[in-house]
Amino acid sequence: MGDFVYSIESREREKSKNFIDSVYLWLANKNNNKESNYFSFSQFVKNSCFFTINISKNLIVDFHVGGIGSPIDDIHMSHMKYDRAYKNLIIHNIESPNKRIASDFFDIDHLFQDYEEGRTYQEEHFEMYIGANKKKHKICINRQLLLRYDTKDIYAFFLLLENKNEDIINNFQKKKYELKQLENKYNFLDKENYKDKNYNNQNYKFIEGQASDSCIKEIDEANIDKLTKLYNMYKFNELATDRYKNAIKNKNHGKFALLFIDMNGFKYFNEEFGFYEGDLFLKYIAEQLQIIFKDQIVARLYDDHFVVFTDHENILSDVVKLNSRIKKYHANEKVYLKVGIYNFDEFSSKDIIKAIDKAKLACQNVKSRCDITYCYYDEKVAQREKKEHYIITNIDNAIKNEYIEVYFQPVVRTLTGELCGWEALTRWRDPIYGMINPVEFVDTLEKAHLIQKIDTYVIKKVCQKYVELKNNNDLVEPVSINLSKLDFELCDILDIIQEEVKKSGIPKALIHFEITESIINEKVDVINNRIIQIQNAGYQVWMDDFGSGYSSFNSLKDFNFDFLKIDMKFLEDFEFNDKTKIILASIVNMAKQLSIGTLAEGVETETQAEFLKSIGCEKMQGFLYGKPLPYHEAVANIEKKGIKKEVAQDVAYNVIIDKINLLNSNPLLNINLSDSINDFYILRDYKKEFNDKTNFAFSSGFPLALVEYHKGKIRYILANNEYMNFLKDVGSNSLEENEMLFNNGLLDSKKGIIEIAKNARKQKEEKSIDYVRNGYLCNLTINYIASNIHRKTHAYLLAVTHSLYDVGFERGKWLSMYTKKMFSMFICIDLINVRENRIENLYYNGMSIDRKIIDNRFDESVDNFIETNLYPKEKKQMMDFFNFENTEFDFQNGDITYKEQFFRVKKKENMYDWFTFWLVYQKGKKNDECLLFIKNTSETIKKLLENRIVQKEKDYNKNKINDEVLRNVLELSNVGIFWKDKNRRFIDVNDYFLNFYGISDKDEIIGKTDEEMGWHINEDGPKLEEIKVIKDGESVINHKLNCIVKGTVHELIINKRPLYVDGEIVGLIGGFKDNFYDEKGSLTINKLAVTDELTEVFNRRGFIEMLDKYEREYSRKKIDFVLFYIDVDDFKYYNDTFGHQFGDKVLKTVAAYLRENYGSKSVIARIGGDEFAIIRQSNENCNLYEIAREIHNGISAIKKIDYVPCKIRLSIGFAKFSETISLNKLINVADVRMYENKMRKKKINDEIKKRKNNS
Repeated sequence: MGDFVYSIESREREKSKNFIDSVYLWLANKNNNKESNYFSFSQFVKNSCFFTINISKNLIVDFHVGGIGSPIDDIHMSHMKYDRAYKNLIIHNIESPNKRIASDFFDIDHLFQDYEEGRTYQEEHFEMYIGANKKKHKICINRQLLLRYDTKDIYAFFLLLENKNEDIINNFQKKKYELKQLENKYNFLDKENYKDKNYNNQNYKFIEGQASDSCIKEIDEANIDKLTKLYNMYKFNELATDRYKNAIKNKNHGKFALLFIDMNGFKYFNEEFGFYEGDLFLKYIAEQLQIIFKDQIVARLYDDHFVVFTDHENILSDVVKLNSRIKKYHANEKVYLKVGIYNFDEFSSKDIIKAIDKAKLACQNVKSRCDITYCYYDEKVAQREKKEHYIITNIDNAIKNEYIEVYFQPVVRTLTGELCGWEALTRWRDPIYGMINPVEFVDTLEKAHLIQKIDTYVIKKVCQKYVELKNNNDLVEPVSINLSKLDFELCDILDIIQEEVKKSGIPKALIHFEITESIINEKVDVINNRIIQIQNAGYQVWMDDFGSGYSSFNSLKDFNFDFLKIDMKFLEDFEFNDKTKIILASIVNMAKQLSIGTLAEGVETETQAEFLKSIGCEKMQGFLYGKPLPYHEAVANIEKKGIKKEVAQDVAYNVIIDKINLLNSNPLLNINLSDSINDFYILRDYKKEFNDKTNFAFSSGFPLALVEYHKGKIRYILANNEYMNFLKDVGSNSLEENEMLFNNGLLDSKKGIIEIAKNARKQKEEKSIDYVRNGYLCNLTINYIASNIHRKTHAYLLAVTHSLYDVGFERGKWLSMYTKKMFSMFICIDLINVRENRIENLYYNGMSIDRKIIDNRFDESVDNFIETNLYPKEKKQMMDFFNFENTEFDFQNGDITYKEQFFRVKKKENMYDWFTFWLVYQKGKKNDECLLFIKNTSETIKKLLENRIVQKEKDYNKNKINDEVLRNVLELSNVGIFWKDKNRRFIDVNDYFLNFYGISDKDEIIGKTDEEMGWHINEDGPKLEEIKVIKDGESVINHKLNCIVKGTVHELIINKRPLYVDGEIVGLIGGFKDNFYDEKGSLTINKLAVTDELTEVFNRRGFIEMLDKYEREYSRKKIDFVLFYIDVDDFKYYNDTFGHQFGDKVLKTVAAYLRENYGSKSVIARIGGDEFAIIRQSNENCNLYEIAREIHNGISAIKKIDYVPCKIRLSIGFAKFSETISLNKLINVADVRMYENKMRKKKINDEIKKRKNNS
């Protein structure tokens, strides 16, 4: 036998390399392989395969591939991420029965755990496909963990040798060398110990066949577990085998049993009390085992697992005794004794290792049971083991032959009862076992780390089903697919999803992914990042089985889910347990406040469905609508039940309605413009809260109802309990009865309510109306929610904020009649609290004037009324009228006094009319509170007021008239007015000017010239005109000028005159009017001809006209311009998936973004279908690539439209006119570059996929 001698080199740079070599040589000699014979370095290098891993940094830092061949296909793995490499190895190189062992052996988390718990050395044996030809080899792998003190990093050393020894396990104990000798000699120990032990000049030898007395002692010690002083597995196997063989040989074998003992939950004991206490506990268990099983063979396998080989007759008595003593040691409910028992008989195998496995299986059978301590290995356990083995070894065959079938269970939208999706589930129809229960094969495959095969198979099948349905022109609904925790660990699940989605063309909005709560209990940050990646890729992620575990609510804090699937267990005792209803309502209320959808599983009765509808649960699933079936059978089943399919055009509308939360005092809380850039087309930003009342489980504190309006008739969608009680109070016993009364015109308030609702929709504002019904004075607040163009319906939220005068029925009839007549005298009645600066509306019919109360603040509400409703000249009078500090009260004639004033107020027809205002005070209120009454002024008083005003105007002096005229011209004129100084810089502009150009603050324009604002295609024309006005005093009269306004070019009629002060020209004053609008504010025929009706930007005709203007400017002054061609990628997907109505909203969203961000200096046009164009002047300093990137990124940032998740992608090409000197060539070049950009992105995506598949 040869010697290998290793000496420590003095040079620092060689220390690590030499140490690594020595570790692998040590592992080679330690390897339990009779024919390895790796005793020289040259032989070692030639025949071995080894890897050095820095597990602290997750890197492969060194590797060598010898004659055995590399188990990983890509040999260029230096500095590759280790976790990715070993997962590829497990997936591609190791057969199914060994995958779990290999995964545990290589897993980076297990490596850290083994190091922390002192298990630094480990050896495993399994079959592996290696080499270029993927030949199967029996491999022995040795692994050693070491800490490097200078960097504090943990290293793992793996040595792979071909195993030629079939009896390897029975010879483990024959070569045990402790690595401590090596650790104490090299630089993986601290330098102080390194120097103290004076190892610098020593040499060390690894010599086969020779061992000192100390080495023999070490080999003996290697058979003993250091902590418990029990035998380890190798010695146990030797002793138990010998004893059993001797008993059989002497025909005195009696009855032997093998016990596998597990302390279930011991991990939590260590977490709570620490490892020191845990070690003491293990030593105590070992002592008790030795006492109870005296003269028997007892060993500690690993961690908190022990084995006993015994011939005791009363084993159960021993188990009970052990359990009792363990409980006495530490009364901790988290730790339970579990024992698996395997009985030997004359037909049993003599293989102790197999016996341990069987006892372990029996133990696992009761691992999750708190009421049972032990389990015998019997035929039932054996069959279960056999079946699990069958599942593991036949999964590939089952998938190949499609024994695994995808079933579909319907999901319905609660509000409509229509089919809105499916859940994809798996069934295994096996030729041998028949239908295998999903629980059986899913659990088994998860334990074997093979579940990803099922999940990826389902993804593939769902995508294939989409292709089939589209080819048949069938409607396609969204499908949710379950993912396992192991999908995130054993494969790149997002890559697999993206590949199948791309291959099939299935829209991302039609495929959702469900993950169970158990997934998110571990590795929170890692799982959360993966979830975010899936969501950012455009998919919804749902949380399945919500409420089934203790951490469900905590997970909502750390994760952003799109939907919660409420665990079906909540509905099991639904009809007998009121607590269940309270919990369900609370979950739905909470989810809506977090902007998360809700779906209830396990719905089986109409009673359950009605309750879920009443609390606003959005979707339902269960046997009431259909059990899981093959797709075509499932479709036939829902058709048989009369369940219609939800059409794509209704999805966005229904999603918005589902967001309304009738369980909360602010039901519109999670409807906000910030959630969608395009929501302003159908929604308003509801900021008003109804009340600060405490929320109860089923109660918002207000009567609330959702209604749909269509051609003069309403249909209730949903109402809360308070609203139902309100209807009973006012004489209707049900929603259906109230619908009938309203729709047939039997309610006096119908006309007023319809008028108020129309105003709420047109103005996108909350409106309210007061009416009297059945003796109740009711205040009804109406909020517009959304419109369904497909069905021509509008949805509204109704809230009854107060109802007064609860009286008996007979008296109520009379009171109702006279109260209506009395209140009809007034437009509105308000209660004002001066000290608290509060105003509260008591009655408002909303028919004559349009006014609003802002957050119940008196001062802000009055200011708003003066600004928007009051005749401008009467502002001071109204301010004096509401000046309570100077008010004197005269209560000589009783307890009530009032003051009266007449004001001109704008009516809804935009005409001013006279109204009477009363402030009524009550004696003893310290002037803190008063009532405001507003009513129409009589015709007689109107004439007197008009005559008085005419007389006053005659007495106005000339200066006063001039000031008033100037103020009216500036504030009320529908002409844009501006002043400029001698340098043509803006000094001031009026409000019309600001609104026309979309300027929010005068600071954006004051001090700038037209050229700096970038409004004109031809800048010289306006500039020369203004110079003539200022220098020569010439006036510009009715001159036509083209100007860029919000992305379109308007033709303006301009007038400019010199501005004189003391006879000297100090600047100019000018005004303009938009020639594209007529006197009624409608677009002129010329403007309509060049405007895209949908997006309100230029159409193709307008686009061509604008290009001509830019070309003329180039020919005249060589001012270059650039054309951007923009295409919405995969636009057909939006039309096909959600309908053309939603597709139109996508186009509106893109157009609105372009106008808002680029419309001030550019022309925006929709040139056809899903294509847009931008024209803008360009100079050398203009970074066109950066502009294109900004446009792309800005559109990509849009996450939702009408609460429907979407991810808009653009392809952009651009060209300068100076490149082509031809408009036709300019358009062609920009179009070609846009197409090239589209193809380039596709090629890059394909290349990324290819690389990921090869990695």
